[in-house]
Amino acid sequence: MRCAKGLLNGPCGGTRKGGKCEIDPEKDCAWVLIYRRLEKQGRLNLMRKYYEPKNYRAVKRPGKVQAMQA
Repeated sequence: MRCAKGLLNGPCGGTRKGGKCEIDPEKDCAWVLIYRRLEKQGRLNLMRKYYEPKNYRAVKRPGKVQAMQA
């Protein structure tokens, strides 16, 4: 996924002027790029598909590391 925020259903509300990313103004917003490409291809209807938000609680996290005593 190219979106710095991991968004699956379109751009955040902070897209900068010129279609730049809110997080990194040096990068183009991934969703602006997707929109422009689909528009050129005549496939904007694909942006209507909704994806469920990611459930980050289901992601396994590393356990605590126990320090070994010498």
